[in-house]
Amino acid sequence: MTLRNLKWTAYAILLGGLAAYADDLGFQVNSTCLDGSCPAGALAFSTNASLPIADTISLPNGDTYSITGMLTSSNDASGGVFALTQTFQVIYRGNSSGGASQADTLAMDVFSGFQTTFNTGNFTDAMTGTFSSDIASSSSVQICVSTLCSNAIGPTAPFNLSVSFTQPPASGAFSFDYTAIAVFGAGSPAGSYIAFSYPAVAAPNVLAAVSASAFGEFSTFAPGSWIEIYGTDLAAGTRTWGGEDFNGVNGPITLGGTTVTIGGMPAFVDFVSPTQVNVQVPGGLSASAQPLVVSTAAGDSTPFTVILNDTEPGLLAPSNFKVNGTQYVVAQFADGTYVLPTGAVAGVNSDVAHPGDTIVIYGIGFGAVDPAIPPGQLVQVENTLASDFTISIGGVPATVAYDGLAPNYMGLYQFDVVVPSVPASNAVPLTFTLGGVGGTQTLAIAVGN
Repeated sequence: MTLRNLKWTAYAILLGGLAAYADDLGFQVNSTCLDGSCPAGALAFSTNASLPIADTISLPNGDTYSITGMLTSSNDASGGVFALTQTFQVIYRGNSSGGASQADTLAMDVFSGFQTTFNTGNFTDAMTGTFSSDIASSSSVQICVSTLCSNAIGPTAPFNLSVSFTQPPASGAFSFDYTAIAVFGAGSPAGSYIAFSYPAVAAPNVLAAVSASAFGEFSTFAPGSWIEIYGTDLAAGTRTWGGEDFNGVNGPITLGGTTVTIGGMPAFVDFVSPTQVNVQVPGGLSASAQPLVVSTAAGDSTPFTVILNDTEPGLLAPSNFKVNGTQYVVAQFADGTYVLPTGAVAGVNSDVAHPGDTIVIYGIGFGAVDPAIPPGQLVQVENTLASDFTISIGGVPATVAYDGLAPNYMGLYQFDVVVPSVPASNAVPLTFTLGGVGGTQTLAIAVGN
């Protein structure tokens, strides 16, 4: 079990449960099949299928694009009611000179098929979406089914495209090839995007926002903290970021067509789904009430007020590390073994710590570091907390060999702690202070003789 698995347990649950039948869906760009099967096989009765999209496309002129998203489909028991959901985003990543785009066209074919008992069908391919605000004005979008095409629509307003047609089945199945045509006009800057989704979604509605649940789930949080936003229609689909979403060491501020602002500043988006979005709070915000707004192709949410503090520290302690009423902090030895009573958590390699051992503990919300590293960047250098930090085990102060943001992560703090000499126990209290103020979590660690 890795740190990321622990930190984002909720994501794994949300992403689970989708059956993957790649042969029943396909995705093709400029006549090259990249994912699934092109054309696609026919989805069986009473079956669901899904196909994640995560591709990088380099055109002959050197311009590079990333395309990420998800295709899902379903077929009922008669083959008379079936659905295809398409959500993907096309982002211009630049070229070898790092310059703006040339005039580029990407024809993205979505292939799907469905077994049926029906003799004919009346269909509508509809797609909504949006352009980034900085995309060149000569950009456009269009959708086609066979020779039927919608009008081409350009920036700046959100778009709504549709094509209606009638089709008989062949050999007891309907087969479809929907083409979404994205044109990036010459001069579009790196990071500009076009987001597509079907079906259309309602405007997002934010119901709650808390700091990351595995780190204390506080109702207030700090700049640079990871937070979880809950609501409805927060995204057109479900996906987490990948390497293709980064611009060097800088994390994405849009994912799957969803963006978040706090105090008018863009947050860094790690995960989106219709009911939950996870972001890192941007820097440069004062400790005060701030409006949080989620935006999708369907519009903006009503501003949701959140409270920011300069710091709101929490250590990693997920619910699956609560054993028989004792909440253990996540601590690891250098070899990755977790500091827990042996066998305390199923599937986790664990052992008790001993005085003199160095263990690693993680947190969020601990504030500024020296040298300064802004939110939204993968950490490239070692650093130190700007505020005084102490940690005690069993009431005895421990030596802290490192306290700062964890290298190669974003917004994650790392503490290398030397276990002091304390009596052995499977539940030794662990406490910390930041700037002389004690943390509010009740945590324990296992220490042996």
